[in-house]
Amino acid sequence: MGFYRFSERILRPRAYPCGYAEAVRPRDPVVGDVVDGDILFAIVGGFYLLAAPASLRVRRRYGSNWSTASIPRLGPNDTDPNTGFYNTDVLTRDYSNTDAAHYCKNLGYFLPNRQELLAIFQQKSLIDTRDGSGGGATLAAIAAGSAPGSSDREALTSSQNSAFRCLKVHMGTGGVDTHGKNSDLWVLPCRRIKV
Repeated sequence: MGFYRFSERILRPRAYPCGYAEAVRPRDPVVGDVVDGDILFAIVGGFYLLAAPASLRVRRRYGSNWSTASIPRLGPNDTDPNTGFYNTDVLTRDYSNTDAAHYCKNLGYFLPNRQELLAIFQQKSLIDTRDGSGGGATLAAIAAGSAPGSSDREALTSSQNSAFRCLKVHMGTGGVDTHGKNSDLWVLPCRRIKV
C-alpha cells in the first residue's frame, strides 16, 4: 500500500540519462492505497473508486419529497444500472433540492449508488485504517452510532426507490432498505479516476 499523489503515477520520464530505452514505471494503485487523501476501495468498470476521508463525511437529506429524477426506481435488492457518478450528475443537473448530491458534487465527488456504498461497507475497516484525516465520522463510528452529531448508522445512496424514498445502507450490517428523502443520513462522498 502506498501514499502518493495520483499525478505521480502518470508522470514517466521518456528515457534514463544513461541510455536505458525504457523508464521504470511506478506501480498502479491498489485497493488500500491513499491517493490525494482519498482511500482506494475498489476498481470497477475501468475506474479506481476512492472514498473521501472521514473529515468530509456529513449528514444531509437526499432531497425533498416528489423529487423523481430520471434515474430508475429500485427496490432494496435491485442492482442500480447507473453509477453513482451518473446519478449524481442527473440529480444535480435536474434538481436544486438534492442536498446530498449537491454537497458531493460541490466538493468534486459523487454520491455513491447502492453497489458502490456496499463496496465501501465491505472495505470499511481498510478505509478507516488508511484514513489520515483525523475526522470523527469514521465508518466504524457511523456503524456503531457514535459518530459526532448523530446516532444514525445508515448512509444515503444516489439510488432512488420512489418519489418519497431513496435507498440507504446500514453501515453496521450492510443491510439495504428505503429511507424518506426528506430526512438526514450520513453522506459518504466518492470519486473515481480512470484506470
